Amino acid sequence: MEKLNFLFLIRISLQKEIRKSKDIMKIKKLLFFIICSISLQVLFAENLELRRVDGYNSKSSTELSISAAIEGNTLSIIFQEDIGSAAVVVTTAAGTYVCGQSIAATPGNVQLNISNAGNYILTITLSNGDIYNANFSVQ
Repeated sequence: MEKLNFLFLIRISLQKEIRKSKDIMKIKKLLFFIICSISLQVLFAENLELRRVDGYNSKSSTELSISAAIEGNTLSIIFQEDIGSAAVVVTTAAGTYVCGQSIAATPGNVQLNISNAGNYILTITLSNGDIYNANFSVQ
């Protein structure tokens, strides 16, 4: 009887381990899918060159760890460190307001949807008065 109980306990333990390994495989597949999705975004996104247009003693956008990219109609602005608040504005090349928002420029990203094809200007104004801009196009 004890042998049967012992074998039953072993069987239950093995079934639990099999379930765990199936869960681990699901997690691995999900992580693989996420990594592939991010990689594709990086491959197909066009990085924008941000240039400082105002301010005298400030860091460049690279030193501040600000970057921007356009992928399809999605404009992403990425802040690698906390640099205070910022105003993000998108205008047409002719200067017509398209969209914008005030944000806390903390690590993370902000995404804006640009619905129409055309040439645009991204302007980021930091709380210290520095202004960065980049030209980009949406097809």
